[in-house]
Amino acid sequence: MTIKAFKDMILYRIAEKNMHSPSDEMLNYETYEAMLKIANDCYPINLICKDGDNRLERVFRWIDNKGIYLRFPNLPIFNENDPKYNPDALIDFDEPLNYAVLNEVLFRLSLEKIYRQISDEVVSNYIANSKNITME
Repeated sequence: MTIKAFKDMILYRIAEKNMHSPSDEMLNYETYEAMLKIANDCYPINLICKDGDNRLERVFRWIDNKGIYLRFPNLPIFNENDPKYNPDALIDFDEPLNYAVLNEVLFRLSLEKIYRQISDEVVSNYIANSKNITME
């Protein structure tokens, strides 16, 4: 999902609830926190790395003792005035989990439990369909 599509979906859902739109900076950090929460719950495939001599990524958490770890995701940039902003850039997460991130952000902004429930269901389905990934 692109940065622009993600933001548009958040703003659409916020408008449906007649809530104030979050600032771009708040949306950046709420999205990042949601990504970290979900990366604690499962193993997003595109964050999986193997340790090596030239590791450039910061380790978010180790998966096993064979040097497999999850890296930190990239911080999404939603502010159009930021030089790093790219509306066509993808959210740095597995596509199926973007909907979990989206609903987790909506939960954080609205405190409506249904969004956390949807997010958790998406993560559960992702885990069930990721049988080839080593689970803790």
